[in-house]
Amino acid sequence: MYDGRRTKKYWSVLFVALALLASRTWCDDKVQDDAQQLRDEATEILKHNATKPVSPNEFAMAIYRLEKAQAILEAAKDNDCPLAQEVCSALFWARKCSNVIIMKELDKIHAANPALKLASQDPKPKTTVEKVDKKADADGLPEVDSQAEIKTAFAAVEEFAKAHQGDDYVISMRYFQFVNEYPGNDYALKAVMLANEAQMRFAVKNGVGPKEELVDGPEAKLIAEGDKLALDKKFEAAIAKYKDSLRAKDTLTGHRKLGHAYYQRAQQRKEEINKEFEDFLPKYQEAYKASFFREGTSKNNPPRFNPLTPIWQAAKKRHGEILAEAEHVWTIYVYGQWEFEKILKMAPEHKDFDAAAYEGITLSARVEDKSKAVAYLSKFLKEYEPANDMQKFVYEYCKTELDRISH
Repeated sequence: MYDGRRTKKYWSVLFVALALLASRTWCDDKVQDDAQQLRDEATEILKHNATKPVSPNEFAMAIYRLEKAQAILEAAKDNDCPLAQEVCSALFWARKCSNVIIMKELDKIHAANPALKLASQDPKPKTTVEKVDKKADADGLPEVDSQAEIKTAFAAVEEFAKAHQGDDYVISMRYFQFVNEYPGNDYALKAVMLANEAQMRFAVKNGVGPKEELVDGPEAKLIAEGDKLALDKKFEAAIAKYKDSLRAKDTLTGHRKLGHAYYQRAQQRKEEINKEFEDFLPKYQEAYKASFFREGTSKNNPPRFNPLTPIWQAAKKRHGEILAEAEHVWTIYVYGQWEFEKILKMAPEHKDFDAAAYEGITLSARVEDKSKAVAYLSKFLKEYEPANDMQKFVYEYCKTELDRISH
């Protein structure tokens, strides 16, 4: 039997539910629109500052707008959306680029406006990787360091970079944030390189790339050929071209290109060896397990390890080969360091921001040079001041490295 009252009640409830859902959707859209507008206004200031410095008040206002956008998104519990990630990384970078004058201007802005309720003013606590030394026996191979969380975080940053392809400034900020949140591991080293590449692309597009002395002649052609190879990440071939260029004519440009090619090749080779090691580990574990045996027929006899089995000997041999390959990576870093040292000898007053910074970075990448790297980076940070955003990134990374290796 048709019940008109029940049907009417049903449609009333459905209407209210749909109205609430529509209201919620509208609110969410409005939150996103407001936060995005603030983000866009702030990012415009930051990008302008990367090409030509803005006033301290303008920069402080960019920070305030990002804080406000973050507060809006946090109040709506919308902390994981792509926009929230953009706001967070931009705010992190803006604060890193601030100085005492900018912070005073920001204090004035805070005093003239309602207080912002932020979940946290500080970046995510730094995550270090503790080594797990689980050995099968005295000759066993240590387990791979536990980097699962870092690997996942890095994958998220890579997805962010893909989603923002073409916006190199935003990409560089996101990688920079990752480096500071997860310092001192292979993924951080890779993030530094990717952030630097993104900043270089942004600089070239906006006509603020590094100015190097012009070269003319066969050495210039060889450098151009090397640049093309380096762009394709064929660093071994690029290194050969840069060496040929230096044989044709000894130039500061040639040494700089060669130094960075060595550094990038070391980074690339380190990543390749890490992959080789990860692929090898399960085979090592299988070889270890297969090398146990029981004496006699009793199941009560404890299993014993036979270190002379062919499968275990083969695993140990491969382990030694991987270690030898890893050792050679440090040699590549040293070759890069020597080129940066040559630049400093050739540069006016023996000062060059890029060469000095990367000499310190190559030192910090090598465990055996830890004490030397601490002294060098401390000296570098006192003697140099960044002149633009590109240098600011490298400068802040040197701070992060110094903090990491000092503990």
